[in-house]
Amino acid sequence: MTDEHATLERFAFGDSPEMADALLALVLTGSKTATCWPAHAYPPTTIGQRQIVLDGQGHPRALIETTAIT
Repeated sequence: MTDEHATLERFAFGDSPEMADALLALVLTGSKTATCWPAHAYPPTTIGQRQIVLDGQGHPRALIETTAIT
């Protein structure tokens, strides 16, 4: 991990370790390429923002980047 990665936001998809692993698997295979959330629940994201995706055990597994917002 680079110094840049140490400062990135980290999160896991879903609301359980099992769901985090299942959704991460879809990201890693390229099947999941988008996500959504209530806009009032989180700070706004920006195009180019990078985040670390964690697996169900809290381990970093992927680096994603926002490429579009609709």
